[in-house]
Amino acid sequence: MKILDAQGKYYPTLRENREKILSICTFRLPYYVGPLYQDKNSPFQKWIVRDMTQPAYPWNFFDVVNQTETAEGFIANLTNKCTYLPIKDVLPLHSLLYEEYLMLNELNRVRVKGNLIRDVQLKKRMMDELFAKNKSVSYKVFAKWLRQNSPYTDVTENDISGTQEPGKFTASLRTRYDLEKHGFTVNDQTTEQLETLVRWSTIFEDRSILKKLIQEKYPDVTATQLSFLVQRRYTGWGRLSEKLLTGVLGEYENQPATIMEVLRATNENFMQVLNNPQYHFQEKIAKERLMELGEPKEEIEYDEIRKLQVSPALKRGIWTAVRIVKELIEHQGCHPHAIYLENTREETPDEKKQRTQSRLNQVEQMYKELAEDKTAEKVPSECWEVLKNCKDKKKLDDQQYLYLLQLGKSLYSGKPLDFDQLSATTEIDHILPRCYIVDNSIENRALVLKGENQRKADNLLLADSIRDSQRPWWNYLRQKGFMGEKKFKNLTRSMVSADDKQKFVARQLVETGQMVQCVTELFKRYYPDVHVSGIKAGLSSELREQYGLYKIRELNDMHHAYDAFLAATMGNFVERFIPWLDSESSAAIRVRKAQKANKGDDNKVDLSSKHGMILAKFSQDQEDPDTGEIIHNAQQEICYLKAVWGYHDGHVVFLKRQKSGAIYDESRYRAGSVKAKLCLKKDLDTMKYGGYNKEYPAYIAAISYQKGKKRVGELVNVPIYLAEAIEQNPKVLVDYLEKDYPGVQIIRPKILMNQRIEYEGSELLLRSCSEMYNARELFIPTYLHHTLWKLYKAPKQLQPDDEEHLNTLISLLIEKMEKQYPIFNGVAKRMSVIDFDTLCFQEKCIFIVETMKVMAVNGQYAMYKTALSRKELSDNQGRITNKVLNLSHITLIDQSITGLREKRTKLWPDSEPS
Repeated sequence: MKILDAQGKYYPTLRENREKILSICTFRLPYYVGPLYQDKNSPFQKWIVRDMTQPAYPWNFFDVVNQTETAEGFIANLTNKCTYLPIKDVLPLHSLLYEEYLMLNELNRVRVKGNLIRDVQLKKRMMDELFAKNKSVSYKVFAKWLRQNSPYTDVTENDISGTQEPGKFTASLRTRYDLEKHGFTVNDQTTEQLETLVRWSTIFEDRSILKKLIQEKYPDVTATQLSFLVQRRYTGWGRLSEKLLTGVLGEYENQPATIMEVLRATNENFMQVLNNPQYHFQEKIAKERLMELGEPKEEIEYDEIRKLQVSPALKRGIWTAVRIVKELIEHQGCHPHAIYLENTREETPDEKKQRTQSRLNQVEQMYKELAEDKTAEKVPSECWEVLKNCKDKKKLDDQQYLYLLQLGKSLYSGKPLDFDQLSATTEIDHILPRCYIVDNSIENRALVLKGENQRKADNLLLADSIRDSQRPWWNYLRQKGFMGEKKFKNLTRSMVSADDKQKFVARQLVETGQMVQCVTELFKRYYPDVHVSGIKAGLSSELREQYGLYKIRELNDMHHAYDAFLAATMGNFVERFIPWLDSESSAAIRVRKAQKANKGDDNKVDLSSKHGMILAKFSQDQEDPDTGEIIHNAQQEICYLKAVWGYHDGHVVFLKRQKSGAIYDESRYRAGSVKAKLCLKKDLDTMKYGGYNKEYPAYIAAISYQKGKKRVGELVNVPIYLAEAIEQNPKVLVDYLEKDYPGVQIIRPKILMNQRIEYEGSELLLRSCSEMYNARELFIPTYLHHTLWKLYKAPKQLQPDDEEHLNTLISLLIEKMEKQYPIFNGVAKRMSVIDFDTLCFQEKCIFIVETMKVMAVNGQYAMYKTALSRKELSDNQGRITNKVLNLSHITLIDQSITGLREKRTKLWPDSEPS
């Protein structure tokens, strides 16, 4: 400033443009604007609002660019879309409507003395007089209000249950409380204005914009109210849209009604309202989605996937499923009768570790809260000691977890448990038996003394004497957060009605995974004549367990195909023989007819079954109700399933891809180091400035070059940092290779990673120009599956009697390695000199595990020398590294996504398809 003032005396231009020059030095482009350049293809065009008749400079920026609309557009572009109506924006987390939805969703399932609050007027008074007048509501406050304003004059906080957190309501009407406290009136006439204010508060991080906007749009807001709105920042967004909650009309008591209206008038929560067929919301939402998405095109294109509000990883999975179905339809020449979708999510080791730590922290927090509660029963010292030991070992299995949750007592008798003798004296019992539903969650399991799970009741539920004697203690555990509402209801359940049985079946069938929902909707739109439904992975797992259909991931990748086959088998059975799944299907009508003829016998439960109602039914013959003919022969079906486990003709296809990401190993080496091969920056000599050691490849190229008097072929890596430049100008690749490969010629410019090849009798996957993995799947006879499954999944179950099968496995693996895996002939020869009779039982197990690593497709290292201490075999067997392949011996194997179409091409010198 001083310089401008001083020089302005001599240079009038500086004096006249003083403010403009200062603005160049001080101006910062707001975060919500993005590039000012207007490009019709730019994604930023979505939200920037500006005057196109004049250029934007620092000194006129706020005159050219509309701050409020641009900031709102920026946030709207980042905001998620509604879970059920994918083109509608979600509501702010603290909007009046969304908070009311959350409050009703929780309040509707709250029980007072075991009963839901069914008085609609009483519930409305609670909302207006209790929740709107308090920031948060505890059981104590809730019970006090009930005693003063309801028929529950003697209720205590111990009589209340059903909230998401023990002892208090998670939901609140905090925004309504804030607004009314500062003089705003909340009613139907003011709702629109107040919702707008909350939305602006959520959008505009820059409070000066918010203040200016409120003053312009709502001049009637007082100075005190304006000060509050500017200071109070609401953050976060919900999952649902206003259109879903108040714009979709279902039916309630023969009158049109929205989801919010049904929530206010009933005791059902959101999911119950949504899925209750009496209200017809599912059909209405489906119609809304169809209107939003428009009529389907001739076939599914990726643009349909791109519009979905899911992660890129899910989009890849969805697109893969679509491509598979499209190719199968093309191959068969017609649509399938049905498509069944199974979605499974398995925990990674890191997630299991995180879950264990979360459990330990959860129990520790509950113990601390119990210790601070002077009226509560003290936590036994033995439990504190067990908790400390588990934290030190960072290990907590289900048995230990249940012991801590039950305060060291049996859940069925309240008798103390000896932690050191848990395995010998206790067992984990399923509260709701598996003959009804397979539910292995903690909320359906109890740690009890052996013998206490011998139920007396005819329906295998807990006996009345157990329920009556233990109910007060169970209620105490529920109140203190050691068990949830679901567990308490399962413990106190005295009967299982026909409706309950139908719900149990539905829970086993309905898959709610996001990817399955998206794929199901796509297929239903494009293939309306095809039955499309999701099947839970647990159903297939139970079928495997019941009939000894072992899943051995370490053996080969065929377990994915077997999973799909089981899902289709169970889906087809359910469609034909579970009547309440589709009340209008012909199969359902026929089965109901049979049920009527049998006077309800078909609805009975096989109480001896440990695999749920669906599998119990699958294991029984099913007859045609008209002719009496057996249309589902259980024994034949099971034999067929076991026969399929012996099929070895599945198509396994690997995803070929071009690598991206880090362009080099980030370890920097000093100047002069022989390891510094890649310069830090362009034209910086590595001898002077140091550099990086290793550049990462994007893909592989096949080349030929002059070596002495003859021409040779070779595979070379193409680095990531050159990939984009080569796409623009293919000559860049020749220039890059010329210095190391004189007279270079490109045979095949791009071979993607995971390219399948045949090389001298072996099938391999290329991971770089000199690194490859085996690509041939390993198969063994099904009679050996059980032994191999025990070896990997339950080694303690292996018995000396299994040694004969282990010997057979060893001989079989060596024979297969010699005949089917020529690339490992050297390993097989070294194995042939070993006398396996000298190996003990444990060494044979180790040998099989390590040999399976060699022959596996995933390219693990087998550590024979370290694991077995045998000098005949070395470590690091299995992966093929630093191997230069002879191009004339390579055949490229290109497969379609299903593997039904395949092309084999000789790489060099004859590059024509063979």
